[in-house]
Amino acid sequence: MDSLGPAAADNGQTGTTGFAGEIIERTIPNADGKGETNTMSNPQMGTVQMTDGPDLFQRIEAPAITFEGLAELLDRVMPVAAPVLDMTRLKGRYRVRLDVSLNGLAKPAKTSVGDPAAMERELADRDEEVLKRFNEGLRKLGLQLERRRGPVETLVIDRLEKSPTGN
Repeated sequence: MDSLGPAAADNGQTGTTGFAGEIIERTIPNADGKGETNTMSNPQMGTVQMTDGPDLFQRIEAPAITFEGLAELLDRVMPVAAPVLDMTRLKGRYRVRLDVSLNGLAKPAKTSVGDPAAMERELADRDEEVLKRFNEGLRKLGLQLERRRGPVETLVIDRLEKSPTGN
């Protein structure tokens, strides 16, 4: 993450670049000492507040988010390998409150270590479970994540050279 400078560092803010430009983030501990609240904002997302609860419960609240911003937010917070893209074609800003629990989510078994095919199956199963959990919250909003195949921009680095530097 890129720092935003001394004033931002003093109040816990950091900045990163996302699909829609710079994202300002700030994390503070919850009043009860359990978990934390993360606030992030950019022009597409508006200001989003994510609060951790007990047992890997997370509440995401956005008072004025676009669907492009929601896709970017989900892409950042969902622990899955596939990117999240907005396919709704809906414009405007919406109030969103999304509750998600990842409690009991299976972790890769130690038996699959060293077996790439088994590890790949376990990660695919885990991704499906994460999508299911997020969809449980999104369906209450009339939304759903779907897996689709399509072109995705990819950057491939096929060669890297270290340049000598002077002492």
